[in-house]
Order: sequence, then structure tokens, then C-alpha cells
Amino acid sequence: MDPSVHPCDDFYKFACGGFLKRTIIPDDKSIVISFNLISDKVEEQLRTILEEPVKRYEPKPFVLLKKLYNVCLNTEAIEQEGLKTANLLLREIGGWPVLEGAAWNESDFDWKKTMYKFREHGLPTYNFLLMYVGVDTKNSSRRMLNFDQGLLSIDREYLTQGFDDEMVKAYYDYIVDTAVLFGANRKTAMKELKESLEFEMELASITIPKEERRNLSSLYNPMTIKELQERYTTIPWLEYINNILSVPNLEVTADEVVDVGVPKYIYDLEILLAQTEKRIQANYLMSYVVSSIVSCLTKELRDREMKYKEITDGTRAMKSRWKECVDTATGGMRIAAGSLYVRKYFNEKAKKTAKTLVTDLQGTFIDLLKQIDWMDEVTRKHALEKAHAMVSHIAYPRELLDNKKLEEHYVD
Repeated sequence: MDPSVHPCDDFYKFACGGFLKRTIIPDDKSIVISFNLISDKVEEQLRTILEEPVKRYEPKPFVLLKKLYNVCLNTEAIEQEGLKTANLLLREIGGWPVLEGAAWNESDFDWKKTMYKFREHGLPTYNFLLMYVGVDTKNSSRRMLNFDQGLLSIDREYLTQGFDDEMVKAYYDYIVDTAVLFGANRKTAMKELKESLEFEMELASITIPKEERRNLSSLYNPMTIKELQERYTTIPWLEYINNILSVPNLEVTADEVVDVGVPKYIYDLEILLAQTEKRIQANYLMSYVVSSIVSCLTKELRDREMKYKEITDGTRAMKSRWKECVDTATGGMRIAAGSLYVRKYFNEKAKKTAKTLVTDLQGTFIDLLKQIDWMDEVTRKHALEKAHAMVSHIAYPRELLDNKKLEEHYVD
């Protein structure tokens, strides 16, 4: 607060002025909010955990997590390696046409098979279709598979403006420069990546804007996979789902119910893909992948990414390397990182206190429902059923402390 400002003159400055006066946005951040104080502390704690020596008989996921962090820190080895491993990876997943030139074989490309390879290598698979497991919005007691429109390289609002938009220009320059650093001919990169970006603009045009996503009912379109297959025939849905999920000992069947957020998007996607050259599709997918791994590559590439971020979000400097590596390691192994964190830092007493608080609130709410005189009995009955059905999820699940379950989660 800033008590020197009268709330009737400027309530925002009265309420937030103190924070604005005290806070400086670091060069490696685009914004600062009050939660940054907490996240910065957690980041430091995670660093401490990850830099501890591997203990004897430590669960394998913890060992892998610490190795991932230390590999990321070893910038000298990364520079010596250059782009050899990255280029090998690109060839293993089908090749980046802008690099391969005439050697790239269109007949070998199928976007679905490419997605399967991405999944095998832990790369993004949400370029054309976002698939995830979520709570059924009409029945919170069960979870279901959800399909939604793909995630774009930059926001739809920019892409639909075309090359006149500053953000689109910045992304185009960035991805062309990145391809050149990987070894592409600049003139070829400018031509082919312009085509792939134009394709992404078309992708953006078949997505629905944010304002149309406010009506959650319109995004709820349950159907079985069998029905999904009958409607959208160019995608082998069972094969696709099982390959992208890739869960050991789990086979999804045609009777499984899925929620298709935007059915028209899938219809339009089928048409767009049928009309688009495979080389353009492949350039788009590989550009997306390369952008996702740049932070793990050479300083020259990361510097170029930094220039791009300066335009898009105002960040003026890279994060400290240890911060980047904390993000990389914990982002890749969230369950293991969470398990390590709660074992070292979490206060069990605080969890019990929070649990008691929530239980007391629930009990008080139930008592209130029983006493109020303006509610009819039918409504009261339903309200009490809902109140009794409330389940609290506080801090972390007990499974995080179970080494056997932790290792099962990372079995592959």
C-alpha cells in the first residue's frame, strides 16, 4: 500500500503503490508479481536439492533428475558438442527439410508417424492436436481424454495479422536465423520457413479465439473413439491415442469416451493438411521442435533466442544458467522434483494445520446449510450432498513419498 495516496484520488496507487515503489523488474524477467517472492525461494531450494551429491541407494528418478541438472550446467561440454547431437536427433525424427534439401524424402513423411517419434523422444506432440487427460466437466468423479486445437508457436492474435505484425516478423527472423545456425542456406531458409509460417497462419485461422472459448458448454462434446473415427476418418484415432499416451500396460479401446473441444477445428484441420505439401508440414513441425530445445543448445543459439524474447516479452537478459537448469530438470521430471522437495522442505505440521482448517470450514458450512431458513428442502438435500462430497487436496499426495510408486512412474 501507499498511504500517502488518498484512495478516492487513485485507488490503484493507494492499494499497490508501495509494491510499485519497492519493486524492480530484473533483466531476466518480463514481469514481477508478489508470488515471485515465493517462487524465487522455491527455486533456490530446488537448486540446493539438485546440487546435493547422489546418495547411496537413492531412488533412480532422483539420480536421473540430478544428472539432468548437472548435464545442463555443463556448458563447456555443450559448446564442444555443438549441434552434432541435435542434428542427429532431427534426422532420427524425420529430418528438417530446410536442412536436408533435396535429400529429404516426402514419401517417408506422415505427420502422425512424426508425432509418434516426437513422443518417443520426449518432444512436443501438441502442434496439430492438443491431447490431455482432464476431469470431466460434467462429472467431476471421472477423468477423460480431451482433444483441443493445437498450440501455436506464437499467439493466434498475432498470426492472424500476417507478416505485418511485429511479433510475426520477429518470429520469422528468429526461426530463419536459427535454421541458418543449424547449417541451412539463408535464401532457402527464408523461402521455406516463410511457407511454413504461412501454413501456421492458416492453422491459426481455423482455431477459435479466446473470447469464443468462454462458453465452456460449447467446448464439451463427448463421444466415443468409435464415433470420433466415423466423423474424422483421415486420422487413425486408436493408433494415434495409444501412441501419444504411451502408457505401459494400458490400451485405450474404441468404446472410450473422449471430449472434443472444438469439433469444427478437427474437420478444418483434415482439409488443411490434405491441401498442404508435406514438406511445408514437416518444416513447420521441425521448426517447432527446434524452438523447444534451443535452451539446451549452444550459446550462439541461446543468444539469438534471447534477442527474440527481448522483442516478444521485454526480457533483457538470460536467466542465470543454474536457474535455466532448474527449470529444465524439474520441468522434465516434475514428479521426481516434487518428491525430493517435499521430503526436504515440506512442513508436515503445516499440512495438518491446513487440513484441520479446511475440515472445520466444511463442517461450519454444513451446519449453516442445515440452519438457513430461506432454502427449500429439495435444494437443501442436494446442497448437503455436495458439501459432504467435498474432498480436500492439500500440499501433496502421499504417493510422492512412496519410492516404489515413484520408480514405477518413471519405469520407461
